[in-house]
This record gives sequence, C-alpha cells and structure tokens, in this order.
Amino acid sequence: MNHTAVAQDLLLQSMAERSVDVAIVSEPYRIPDHPHWLGDRGGTAAVVWRGSVETPPLKKMAHGEGFVMAGWGDMRLVSCYAPPRWDMASFEDLLENLRRSLSGDGSQRVIIAGDFNAWSPLWGSVTRNARGLALEEWASSMGLVVVNVGHASTCVGWRGESIVDITLASPAAYSRVRNWRVEEDGFSFSDHRYISFDVCLSGGGEPIVGD
Repeated sequence: MNHTAVAQDLLLQSMAERSVDVAIVSEPYRIPDHPHWLGDRGGTAAVVWRGSVETPPLKKMAHGEGFVMAGWGDMRLVSCYAPPRWDMASFEDLLENLRRSLSGDGSQRVIIAGDFNAWSPLWGSVTRNARGLALEEWASSMGLVVVNVGHASTCVGWRGESIVDITLASPAAYSRVRNWRVEEDGFSFSDHRYISFDVCLSGGGEPIVGD
C-alpha cells in the first residue's frame, strides 16, 4: 500500500466489489483497531478479513516486527514486510522469528506472502541479492514451496521494475492454491500490483485470498 490512505481505501473497495474474502497487506496506511484487521508490532504488515459469512473470521496466532500470523479456518496466513532500509541482520531476525512462530510438524497449512525486497530467479527475478539467497535457504529449510509463477513484475515504479512480492506455502497449503497471478492490468494506487489467488478451505468452495 506504500503507506497511503487512497491505496488502502481502494483495496477495501476492491475486496467488496470482487468478493475477496481475505487480503494479505504490506505497508498499510494504518491498521484500524477492528477485529477484521490483524497487524504486526510496527504497523507494516496486516491480514484483513472482509467479514463474509461464507468464511471463518481471522484469529491472531503470532506477531512480531515485520510479520503477523492469522489462523483462518484450518490454515495459517502470514503477512510480511521487510523494508529496504533493513540491514541483513534485521532481515535474518525476521526469518528466525517466523521460524519460531511456525514451529510444528510439516503437515500444517501455511501461506506466507509479502514484500520481502528480495530478488531471486526462483520467483522470476533476473538476478539474486543477499536477501534472495537468505530467503531461498530459509524456505528450503522450512520445506516451503514458491507459489509465484511467471516473470511479471510485482513492483513497477519510476526507478524500474522488480519481483519482490513473494508467496510461499507449505506443501499441504500449496495443494489448495489455484490461479496465482499478478494483476498486470489492475490499478492499486501503489507501485506494487495486486496479486490474487484462490484457496480451497476445508469443506468449502474456493474463496479468494489476495496479497
């Protein structure tokens, strides 16, 4: 959202118009004191529930600097934001805190999404930076799968284009994800494009989760 009010308002409007059940948000304008919003400690990452009667509400399970984890039915949704100003030590702290929060057996259903400011060919970047290498190694050690497909830029600004918005999933969650896509023709009032995908909840249909 680039910490802008108009981008946040448009997101909420888009969720209502498109019947999007959950949004995973990086750098919101603000995180309201509302049960439909769950945020990290610094107000830079959030998970938002539209309030649909067809899907369960969110439940906060963990949060820290740069991440928040929400329970949604039998799944866990994690929103992350790692700003470019962070040094590698801060980035690695985020990954370690996520590791501790996700500790458990490998059968848990987890989707992690956000702006990591990390580049790697694994998610379509032409080059790899130090963050990209660290995130690759961390995801592999956690048994997570990269959900990103294709080479569409997720961030398009006056400085250029990049793929820094990344979706990861445990194998149990990955099998439920459909139609992951970068909304290249959409408009978000941000230099980051919307990413959308469908998720099958246990015993339900195919509600949409958006990053």
